[in-house]
Amino acid sequence: MLKTTLLAALLKLAGICLAFLFLLVAARASTDAEYGIFAAVFSLATILGFAFTGGQHLAVLRFWPAYDEAYGRGYAEAALRWSLLRAVAACMAGSGALALVWLILSFVQPATPLVLQAPLALVAMTLAFALSEVAQAALRAQSAVVTALAGREVLWRCLAISAVLIAGGSSGVSLIWLAAGTLGVVTLAQFANLSARRVKPQILPTCDRQQMTQTSVWLWAGATAGPLGSHSGTIVVALVLGPAAGGAYFAADRIAKLLSIALIAVNQVVAPVLSRDFHAGRVEAVRRVMTLGALMAGGIAVGGGLILAVAGPFALGLFSDSYRAAAPALTLLILGQVGNTLCGPNAMLLNMAGLEKAATFVMGGWSVATPALVWLGATMGGLTGAAAGAAAAMIGWNLNVLWVCHARLRILPWSFRRLRAG
Repeated sequence: MLKTTLLAALLKLAGICLAFLFLLVAARASTDAEYGIFAAVFSLATILGFAFTGGQHLAVLRFWPAYDEAYGRGYAEAALRWSLLRAVAACMAGSGALALVWLILSFVQPATPLVLQAPLALVAMTLAFALSEVAQAALRAQSAVVTALAGREVLWRCLAISAVLIAGGSSGVSLIWLAAGTLGVVTLAQFANLSARRVKPQILPTCDRQQMTQTSVWLWAGATAGPLGSHSGTIVVALVLGPAAGGAYFAADRIAKLLSIALIAVNQVVAPVLSRDFHAGRVEAVRRVMTLGALMAGGIAVGGGLILAVAGPFALGLFSDSYRAAAPALTLLILGQVGNTLCGPNAMLLNMAGLEKAATFVMGGWSVATPALVWLGATMGGLTGAAAGAAAAMIGWNLNVLWVCHARLRILPWSFRRLRAG
C-alpha cells in the first residue's frame, strides 16, 4: 500500500500543481471581476457535480472491493454496472432541474449574456465533473489508482491550460466552457478504459440491489453535503462582497487547499483498503491504515503550512496584485487545512464502514453551518472574517467526525503502538 500511496501522492502533487497553474493562467487571462465569476461558477459546478453523481462514486468504492473479496469479480462487475446506470440517471435528473431553474431565471432576470450563457456552461461543467468522478472512482475500486489519477489530475489540467493559452483573453463563462470541454474528453477516455476492463457480470440479487439503493441514498446525501461546506465560501463571498472579492477568496482558498494533497492521495488509496479490511473483520488492520494515513497527511501538511504562510503573499500576487491584501485570510485558511489533514481519512472510514448515515448527518449539519459562518464572518470582517468562519467550520466538523469514529467504531488515528505492531 505504501508504494501505491506514494505514487498516488506524486500524481496528486502533479495534479495540484497543474490545477494551481490552470487557475493562475485563467486569472491572468481575465479581469478580476471576470475571474470572480469564473470562480463562483466553478465552485458551484463542483458542489453540484458531487450531487449529480447520485453518490455512486462512493458506492463503487464501497461495494466493488467488498463484493470482489466475498463473491468474485463477476458479482463486483454487476454492482459496478448498477452504479454506472444510476449515475447517468442522476445526471439526467440534475440537468433537468438546472434547466428548469434556467427557464425561471430567464423570465425573472433581464436577458443579459451572463444570465443566458452562465447556466449552460454550469450544466456542461457539472456533467463533466460528475461523470469523471464516477469513472475515476470505478478505476480506483479496481486498484487502478495510477490510471485513474493520471487522466483526471494530469491530462485534464494540461489540456485545460493549453486551451486557455490558445484562447487568450477570456470571459469567466468562456473559461468554464474550456474547462468543461477538456474534462469531457478525459472522461470519455476513462470510460473507454473501464469498458476494456469489463468481465461478464453475474446477476445481482434483489436483496443486494435493495441494499445498494438504500446505501446510495445516504452516500449521495453525504457526497452533496461535504462539497457544499468545502466550496460554498467563494460563492458566499462573491454574493456578499462582490465578484472581485470572490476571486481573491477563491485564490486564497485554492492555495490553502494545496495542503490537502497528502490527505487526498491517502483517501484515493485507502478507500478500497478500508472497505475490504473492515468488512472482512480485520479491524486492527483498519486502525493501522488510519494511523499511517494521518501520519503521512499530517506531517506533510504541517511542514507545507509553514512554507505557505511565508510564501502566501507572493503566491496571491501571482493571480493579481490586488489579491496580496488577502494574505491574512490565507493564513486562517491554512490553519483550517492543517487541522483537516491531521485528523486523517476519518470521513472516508465512516463511508467505507457502513456508517454513511452518521457521516451524512455530521457533514449535513456542518455544510449548513459553514456558509452561515462564512457569511457572518464576511459581513463582520470582510475577507479575513470569512476565512475565519471557514477555518472554524473545517476544524469543527473534523473533530465531530473523529468523535463518531471513536464512539461507533472505537477507531482513531495517531496510534503509534498499532503502527509498530503492523
